[in-house]
Amino acid sequence: MRRMFLAALSLIAFWTPAGAIVMRHDREEQAYIDLAKKFPATVVFHIAKSDFAMDGMGTLIAPRWVLTAGHIADVLTPGDKVELGGKTYEVEALIQYPNWKGVTSWEDVKRDIALVRLRTAVKGIKPARLYTGTDEAGMALTIVGMGRHGTGLTGPVSDDTIMRAATNRVFKVDGTEIVFRFDAPGDPDVTELEGVSGDGDSGGPAYLERDGTIYVVGVGSAQDAKPVDKKLGHYGVLELYPRVSSFAPWIRATLKSR
Repeated sequence: MRRMFLAALSLIAFWTPAGAIVMRHDREEQAYIDLAKKFPATVVFHIAKSDFAMDGMGTLIAPRWVLTAGHIADVLTPGDKVELGGKTYEVEALIQYPNWKGVTSWEDVKRDIALVRLRTAVKGIKPARLYTGTDEAGMALTIVGMGRHGTGLTGPVSDDTIMRAATNRVFKVDGTEIVFRFDAPGDPDVTELEGVSGDGDSGGPAYLERDGTIYVVGVGSAQDAKPVDKKLGHYGVLELYPRVSSFAPWIRATLKSR
């Protein structure tokens, strides 16, 4: 399924869907694996007819609702499976953000967001809360992914379906989008467990943990590899996430109406 996403976006230069974690080359991998365990609301999608071990990611935001990327929802159908907490649940319905028409330009990334309703409620896992503040610039957030991974020197190079998480500081806020930069060791803004997504696992969360509460601040969408000569997942690449605070009114209205 990751290859399908790449093919679907081939018309847009230097852009690939966001995916599993690419980490600093000078840190132990186990630290990234351990960090992911702190965020149990992270969801993995499984498409019934897919040959891959996982087919996209999302965030549980209510017992029957998952937040994900629009281009992930495009390839899901009712009956596909959602996995979290060691259990599986069935997709009941898919709701795209209004005016979503697929990925045809960079502007589409700014509304690459969707909701997935489950047939049954998830029990035993606390949903992440929607972040509604406007102070995301400069925040250190945690991104979570599963699948293809590597380091900032290699980019994403292998798959083992192990969940990993990394930290990154919001480089800038651009309207309905937050942007990360993959800083290298020694860069002024690099974080201790710096990382970005790789290719293929779009829809995953960017989390903020504040006063014991976990908020979802962004939704994984795409990378801009122009700054690093098309070297996806390498140090210096930019990563783009739709900004949850911009879409919170639509999300809440949708959950309330259904």
